Amino acid sequence: MTTIQLRAPISEKLTSRENNLNALRLIAAVLVLFSHCYALSGNIQLEPIGRLLHIFDGGALAVIAFF
Repeated sequence: MTTIQLRAPISEKLTSRENNLNALRLIAAVLVLFSHCYALSGNIQLEPIGRLLHIFDGGALAVIAFF
């Protein structure tokens, strides 16, 4: 009978490139596209994130998330 190792050593996890940063990058990229749709249509004042925050629009928030 074979045994299955369910836990990996911490050293293996630290050297792995598997993380949730790709998911965050995808969310930020979609947010940029969403925000730019309003700018390209000429209705930037209707962009919901900008109306909610009154400081940043969705694109600026996504750029902050990237950096």
